Amino acid sequence: MVEVLLNGRLGNWLFQYAAARTLALKTGTGVVLNLSRYVSWRDPRGSAVVTALRFFKLDAAYTRLGADAGRTLEKVGLRERRKDFAEAAWGYDPRFEALGAATRLEGYFQSPKYWQGFDAVLRSDLAPRRLPDDPVLTRTLAAFTGPAAVSVHVRRGDYLTTERALHGVCTPDYYARAIREMRSRVIGARFFVFSDDTAWCRGHFTDPDMTVVDVPASAREPALDLYLMSRCAHHVISNSTYSWWGAWLAASAGAIVCTPERWFNDEHMSARAMRDTVPAQWLRIPCEGQPPGA
Repeated sequence: MVEVLLNGRLGNWLFQYAAARTLALKTGTGVVLNLSRYVSWRDPRGSAVVTALRFFKLDAAYTRLGADAGRTLEKVGLRERRKDFAEAAWGYDPRFEALGAATRLEGYFQSPKYWQGFDAVLRSDLAPRRLPDDPVLTRTLAAFTGPAAVSVHVRRGDYLTTERALHGVCTPDYYARAIREMRSRVIGARFFVFSDDTAWCRGHFTDPDMTVVDVPASAREPALDLYLMSRCAHHVISNSTYSWWGAWLAASAGAIVCTPERWFNDEHMSARAMRDTVPAQWLRIPCEGQPPGA
């Protein structure tokens, strides 16, 4: 089996699953998602992670056993021995290609290079298992039909506080430039704004061709907004794995994706991300000024 230690949040988990699933397909085995980092006395089964991931059609089992405990069982012959593989640095690690079936993966694996040739399988795995029966969702999906729908993702929350120094990249100038670019390329563009702060966005994305998306069911289904973004024809993403997946899963013919020209404030990490994480055909848009405040 290929085991992967989940780390981060939903967008990160999808990258980690994609790498593990690809290795499993190449070696003829299955995938185990390790939830041990999310197990606590409040949530002893890691239910929050399982609930979020069950939105998709993932082909994987779950374990809550910590890596150290797993290694102990392997040493005494109570479980298949697995070779530990830790990603060397942010971006694509070519050593991945030589791995075998019995492997325990640890890292972020944020590059489509890890699953090259397996796009169709992953698009199938990451399709929704079901959609909530929600009238607001039905009306919202109907509004996305046609070639002029553009998703705009605005990540605030931790990007304004604990993660600001590293991730605070997407400035008002970035969104203005990206939206202007879309208007010049997409006839009759309609912008659908997704955010973890819809109230703030209603006060800042006020043009007649803009709609702030707020589907109540998204509070119960963390992956729902990601799916809705993927139904749009074009995308203005933030430096977030969440909107990255919304754009990648869409992959409609002629899709335009605008991405910030920096993924991190750290120049070295950003250069790696722009090389390994961001597809070459996506448009790099400058990010002048400071990230938006409260």
